Amino acid sequence: MLREVDLSGNEISDVPTQLSGFPALEKIVLDNNKIRDRNVFVTLSRIRHMREVSLAYNFLDAVPEYACSEGSFRTLEALDLSFNYISREEDVWALPRLERLETLILYGNPLLGPTGEDQLQVRE
Repeated sequence: MLREVDLSGNEISDVPTQLSGFPALEKIVLDNNKIRDRNVFVTLSRIRHMREVSLAYNFLDAVPEYACSEGSFRTLEALDLSFNYISREEDVWALPRLERLETLILYGNPLLGPTGEDQLQVRE
């Protein structure tokens, strides 16, 4: 019945596919690791009830389109990709396909300029 797991700061470079064996898992925090393989999104998308994913402070440079195909991340509401290496808008174009995604955190990425912040300082 594991619902949340925090694996931050463990020098993880690859996320095991066995995580899909936790049927109640809703939140995973993988901050401050060494994840660079884009297939991490495919592995995480297979976790049936995943609502929140945090991959801050890793080495990711894009979210591949195939990881956001129909049926992937059906329940994902929040995704934190802050402080990675995402440098172009095209690198995250697949994310709007995720129908339930409400929160996307991208600050600290080259995409947002040298300071990693919204240069227009748009506030809601």
